[in-house]
Formats: sequence, structure tokens, C-alpha cells
Amino acid sequence: MEELSLRVKEITGRETKVIRAQLKRNGVSIYEGNAQSLDPHTVQVQNDTGGTKLEAEQILIASGTRPAHDPEIPFDNQSIIDADHLPGLGQVPREIVIVGAGVVDLEYASFIGGWWVDVVLIDQRSVRIVASLTQSCSSSRIRLDANAIIDG
Repeated sequence: MEELSLRVKEITGRETKVIRAQLKRNGVSIYEGNAQSLDPHTVQVQNDTGGTKLEAEQILIASGTRPAHDPEIPFDNQSIIDADHLPGLGQVPREIVIVGAGVVDLEYASFIGGWWVDVVLIDQRSVRIVASLTQSCSSSRIRLDANAIIDG
């Protein structure tokens, strides 16, 4: 699992550098903090150093994501975990069920599947989205379940 933690940090760091370099190369300014839209062309950004009022014809707000926690699912960070806690799991599981088939979910599934761990991806989205992944997953230990419903 230490290898997974290092891989996640490596990928995140590399991708962050690439995106920041592309933005800088294209003349895009980056302001980190909590943003509030004041009107269609004005945003107020608050951070630890204070606030900045930004006015522009076009404003891009890129927000990070965090795993969603349904209050009815008992996350215990041992048998039921989110993506943020997977690197700290401590041992490689024999099998894992990943709910979702987004980019992060697929990255974890492909990486973990390489350890000869049985991986099941469950997603409620259209069969067409998940079916397009079947070809690339068929050669690994990843099984896709489309239109699955998880009922507590």
C-alpha cells in the first residue's frame, strides 16, 4: 500500500505541475481560496492572506473534489473507505469494490488490478459509458457492473 500512496502523490504532483505550467504559458492567473461570484464578470476570492476582487470578461473557477459520503454508509476507513484513505489502508486487499467509474475510480482500479487483486467497478450510469471500458478492462482482473444499485 505504500507503493500506492507514493504513486498517488507522484501522479497528483506531476499532473498539478503540468496544468499549472499550461495555465502560466497561456497567461492565466491563478488565485487560490474561496470564491464568491459578485456578478457575471466579478469574483471575490478570500484566502489566508486576505481578499482579492477580480473582474474579467471570462472567469474560470476550477474546484477540487473530495469523495462524497452518504450518511447511511458507515465509512470506517478499514473495510469501507473512500479514495482519500485508500493509500493508508496498510495492506493490499484480496478483492475490492469501487463505486463509480470516473477518472479517479478507473486509475485506482487499473493500478490495484495490476496487483492481482479482484476489482469490481459499480456504476449507475448508462451502459454505453461503462461498455466502452470493457475492452480495456477485459485483459485485467477488473469486472464492470453497469446500472448497479446499492441497497443498504
